Amino acid sequence: MTQALSVCLLVIFTCSEMATQSQSVSDRNAVSLASYRNLTPGRSRKADVQAALGKPNNVIQTSAGTEYVYLDPDSATSRLEVTVDSRNGRVRSIAVYPHGDSVTHVIKRFGRTYKRVQYAFDECLSDGESAPLFQSPGGPVAYLEYQDRGVFVAVDGDQVVYIQFSAEPPGAPISQCQKKTQPPRHE
Repeated sequence: MTQALSVCLLVIFTCSEMATQSQSVSDRNAVSLASYRNLTPGRSRKADVQAALGKPNNVIQTSAGTEYVYLDPDSATSRLEVTVDSRNGRVRSIAVYPHGDSVTHVIKRFGRTYKRVQYAFDECLSDGESAPLFQSPGGPVAYLEYQDRGVFVAVDGDQVVYIQFSAEPPGAPISQCQKKTQPPRHE
């Protein structure tokens, strides 16, 4: 077995572990969110992150909270980012950057129940380095979304950029910039 195939299989098995560690919320309208190493967005806290992953390689303060960055945490993952919400101290999202995984492998693992969603950047909200996303059919950023599981796969062609575990989609349904410029509706 070639080394590349071994790495791909390891990524698939890692993603399998991530998706099968789902926990249900008692609310009948809630969905089961996927977990990564027993960390669940919306439930786990900073202490849980440190207990599961140890000391991060880097800590970055963002508008969304504190981002804990782990470089090469295992042989299948080149980077892992865990964002902890500064308002409530809970994990907001987990982003896993696999080594060379393909869309085909992700679909085999997570299934064909995804929705492909295109996003664009909301430039009026840019901080100079980044801008939030909004759904836009012609947008340059593509995700395969398994919303019922809280799994959002950023893709570039047939390659997986990262797999995000979150209770919320990566972007807003509409542009916040367009909302600001539209006149109020009178009915």
